[in-house]
Amino acid sequence: MDIRGRGIGAGAVLLGAVLLAGCAVAPPADGRADAPDSPVVAAAAAAPNAALAAVASAAPQLGEPPITAQPAEFQVFATMHVPRFGAGWQRSIGEGVSESRILDREDINVGHYPSTQLPGQVGNFAVAAHRETHSGPFSEISALQIGDPIVIETPEAFYVYRYRNTEYVLPSGVGVLDATPQSGSESPGDRYITLTSCNPRMSTSERIIAYGVLDTWSPNTGQGMPAEISALLAA
Repeated sequence: MDIRGRGIGAGAVLLGAVLLAGCAVAPPADGRADAPDSPVVAAAAAAPNAALAAVASAAPQLGEPPITAQPAEFQVFATMHVPRFGAGWQRSIGEGVSESRILDREDINVGHYPSTQLPGQVGNFAVAAHRETHSGPFSEISALQIGDPIVIETPEAFYVYRYRNTEYVLPSGVGVLDATPQSGSESPGDRYITLTSCNPRMSTSERIIAYGVLDTWSPNTGQGMPAEISALLAA
C-alpha cells in the first residue's frame, strides 16, 4: 500500500492504513514521548537543540545543499548509512512505501514517503522500514543515541543528519510527516529526517519514530566517499 497525499478525510484514512500495514510512523497521539524501549528519549526530548550543539560537525557547512531530482515511483534514489545499526550498515532507499515494491524487498526495504521532502531539502525527509521482518532494516532504531550520524547518500551529495530524539505514536498519527514534525504546519523550519517503524517488536500496535536534523553535507564528486564521511561511519 502506498500514499499519494496528506490531509484529512480519505487522505488521512489512507495514510493511517499505510502506517498500520507498512510499519511507517506518526507522532504520539496519546502524548507519550517516553518509553522503556529507549533510555535516551527523555533527555533528548527535553533539550534536543542543546544536545545537538554539543556534537562537533563532521565537515564545514557548504551553503545551500544540492537536491536530487524528484524520483519516479519505486525508483531507488539514495543510500542510507547508520553506523549505530551495525558496522557497514547501509540500505537502499526507494520512492514510496509500498510493501511489495519497496518495504518487503531485500534489495531495497527502506521507503521514502512521497508526500515529504527529499534529502537536504528544508522540511522533513521521512522514511519507513520494517523492524523485524524482511531483514529488519530498522531493528536497532531504539538504540540510537543523541548526536548519532545518519548519512544519506545521493548522486549529488552526502547529507549528515544527527539523531535528536524518539517518539512513540499510534498508527493513525500522521503529524510525524509534517514539514516540521508534529507542528500541524506545512511551513518547514529546518531540515529534518524522520525514521518510522513498528513498536513493539513484531507488533503493529504503535509506531516508533526517530528524528534528526541536518548537520553538514559534502558534495558527491563521484570519486568515492569523502574522508570525513568515511571516518564518521567507521567511528
